[in-house]
Amino acid sequence: MIISEKPHTIAAAIDSQIERGIALIKAQGFYSKNDFDMVYSVIYKSQLQELKDLIREIDPHAFITITDANEGLGEGFTHDQNKQPIQKY
Repeated sequence: MIISEKPHTIAAAIDSQIERGIALIKAQGFYSKNDFDMVYSVIYKSQLQELKDLIREIDPHAFITITDANEGLGEGFTHDQNKQPIQKY
């Protein structure tokens, strides 16, 4: 998850440069009570450094959490853009 003052710029860059899906999640700061969009994206481990570099370039002050996922199901991970199972070789 990425908290930044530039969530839409980061989301657009992830979409165009890393070609991963993105969700913008409405959030609110506990103390500040300020509303903001949090960026959520699931990537391959091999894309992690590229993502961190991309975020750092856009917003060096962004707060990023990185978690491991045991499994990703759905388009881009187990299904292609036509909703067909991806063939494993």
